[in-house]
Amino acid sequence: MNISNDIISFLFSFRKITLPGLGTILINRYSSKRNPVKNKLEGPGFYCDFQYDKYDEGLVNTFVEFISNKYNLDKHKAESKFNKYSLELLNDIANFGNATIQNLGKFSRKNDKLEFNFSDIFNEIIKNSYPEQSLVAVKRNVIKGNENIKDNNSYKSHSSKKNNNSNNNLIFPLIILTIASIVLICFLNCLFNIFNKFDTNSGIKAATEDTISSNNTNKLSSDTSEEFPLDTIENNSTAQSNDSLNSNINNNAEKNSNTDIITSNNAENNSTDSTTNIKTDTIKKISLDELIKMSPELRKSYEKSCIIITGSFIKKYYANRMIKRLSKYGYSPYSEKFGKFHRTGVIFDCNKKPLNEFLRELKRNIEPESWVLKWN
Repeated sequence: MNISNDIISFLFSFRKITLPGLGTILINRYSSKRNPVKNKLEGPGFYCDFQYDKYDEGLVNTFVEFISNKYNLDKHKAESKFNKYSLELLNDIANFGNATIQNLGKFSRKNDKLEFNFSDIFNEIIKNSYPEQSLVAVKRNVIKGNENIKDNNSYKSHSSKKNNNSNNNLIFPLIILTIASIVLICFLNCLFNIFNKFDTNSGIKAATEDTISSNNTNKLSSDTSEEFPLDTIENNSTAQSNDSLNSNINNNAEKNSNTDIITSNNAENNSTDSTTNIKTDTIKKISLDELIKMSPELRKSYEKSCIIITGSFIKKYYANRMIKRLSKYGYSPYSEKFGKFHRTGVIFDCNKKPLNEFLRELKRNIEPESWVLKWN
């Protein structure tokens, strides 16, 4: 039972955890802001905080429930183990002046003040959570009080004002576009009606001309038939033979067209049968807790598999909604239940697509706060 790994897993799920007698560790998110020195945008990203004077009893109880459900322990035993771990850290700080949480950071005492510095591994995880952010934007120092939290809220209010202004600026172009589209549709309908009227009038004129010409030819033929009866008989016989030849040709063409339709239908049926026989490849789903418990040798066999976490939910309904959303966009989702919570994410092959590209795709399509789980 390695509580340090449980602390990291809980911290990424809830973004904060309270250690009894020490303080609260926080992961806060900040929006993008402009750096006046470099004259460029930085963020969005995360920064890590530690408040030694903050104690949250609800977080302690939630973490105790998390441990008891994960290891099938009694709640009293889980609470005693957690308190024992915190006491060991306090004893190390009192005796040696520092105490380390593996893969997370180190407590140190300077001038009777408690500080917490995050490890390089943890900073690397925070860096990979938003690859486009700069390392300068990640705050690693100790926080006293709520100063940086106020700064974070100021970034959010500033960004919300910008979003409201941008939305107001977009309303007028949309109204203009809708009006222009309506006018264009009306104009096209008018043109279409005019052309239809012109075509009908021209057709009527052509029909009347054909009837007049046919009447004239009938008159001529009636006049000539009285004078030359033998020629008219020969012409009628040749016309009948030509009509019979044309009818035979048309019948053969119709038969050939029917055979072409039958062959095209057979080809379509064959194509649909072949597409139904195709089977999609499935990706092996690995539990996050199994990855944590793996030895380094066994973990190397899964180097091709990468994990991106898209959310952790208390209610199964929201986890199922996330799973449906992932499957809708063509991803192979997986879900893991730890205690009362449901974690959702995606396992994919790192060799098929770069990690940063896949992460940007998930942030754009699924969840803007998706993060990469990385273990050394």
